[in-house]
Amino acid sequence: MDIRKIDSYSGYNIQKIREDVIKTKEKDNKQEIKKNNFISGESKKYIDLASKIPEVRSKTVSELKDAIDKGIYQYDVKNIAEKMLGDN
Repeated sequence: MDIRKIDSYSGYNIQKIREDVIKTKEKDNKQEIKKNNFISGESKKYIDLASKIPEVRSKTVSELKDAIDKGIYQYDVKNIAEKMLGDN
């Protein structure tokens, strides 16, 4: 068994995989561009605004963590149960 042959094939396979990954990313980018071109007007404005809103409201989360750590967080068991059961 010639080890050099195996190595040359594995190098080829790695290069082929890299090329396939690059092609797939380019294809995904083109599809994303096409998708965004169909959105226009008011919808596009709101999508752009929504993308600027942070995923996590850091200030609120920080305040809640502090209240829990200090033992002063207040919660209404009845209200929680009603929301869980859908009894609004």
